[in-house]
Amino acid sequence: MAPPRLARVAAADLDEDEACALLHEYGCLVVTGAVPKEACASAREYVDARLALALAACGSASTASPPPGYFTDTEKHVDAATYHFGDVLSPPHRRDLKLPLDPPVRACLLPALRVLGPVLADALTPDAELVELSSLVADPGASAQRLHPDTPITDQGFGKHCCLLTVFVALTDVDCKEMGATQVCPGTHCRAAHAALNAKSRDEETREAL
Repeated sequence: MAPPRLARVAAADLDEDEACALLHEYGCLVVTGAVPKEACASAREYVDARLALALAACGSASTASPPPGYFTDTEKHVDAATYHFGDVLSPPHRRDLKLPLDPPVRACLLPALRVLGPVLADALTPDAELVELSSLVADPGASAQRLHPDTPITDQGFGKHCCLLTVFVALTDVDCKEMGATQVCPGTHCRAAHAALNAKSRDEETREAL
């Protein structure tokens, strides 16, 4: 049986009830045109400037350098990296840059929430909290990441009881062939799918270690 297709709908045509049903059934949904291109361009310039400052604070010339602490580095640079960046798979040429709610960021979040707010509230609660805000930067030369869940589902600890939703806002047009678009697997937002993926990942890591 063919895997389910990733649902895609324009923000202007979004039906809240249909979007909620799709999200519950497949665990993912693409909404186009939710954020004005002008806001995305402004946010991208802001991210580029903030990334340059963060890299300088970490003693790195570019994202091509492994993050401080990846091998060895000074305590000052390691602390700066912890402050500015989150953990990310395959970090050379890739960074997860933490963002404050500065105006260029808010200019993207507010229109996105106006469109997606009711859908998010249906899956979570109207008073759900923002727990992470960052820009995932992948520069030319970044290796492909293995398939992984942003929010793991487990039988114990954090993944057992916390419900989180991840929203990606593309700040630039993505050329699938040249840039490598984010791959999403509809219908895998369940414990069985996560367990199967974890088992496959462990097998791959074992083979690489041999």
